[in-house]
Amino acid sequence: MVAFGRSGAWVQGSCGSVEIDAPIFDMHRFAVRTYPDGMPVETVHEHPAEHGHRFMLDHVHECLVRGRLESPMVRWQFSLGLAEVMEQVLDQVGVTRSGHG
Repeated sequence: MVAFGRSGAWVQGSCGSVEIDAPIFDMHRFAVRTYPDGMPVETVHEHPAEHGHRFMLDHVHECLVRGRLESPMVRWQFSLGLAEVMEQVLDQVGVTRSGHG
């Protein structure tokens, strides 16, 4: 089957949004939009062609080997903000998780 068109994903929460370019299962780019102080801020992450999220695992391994507690590319505040947006999505679509709510 051949499809011509967009098949990425867009996730919107009250704190911001995440846009994942197609193909979603092997993304090479995603953008996170937040609104601190009411002003839009977009952070775009581009990665070389890899298999799935392997680039993230490789980077975590590199940080651990160097004794880093935090990535110099993706700070913990950014990761926390992304997790908060994703939590809102799960709550809005009614996904229940043990230990939450």
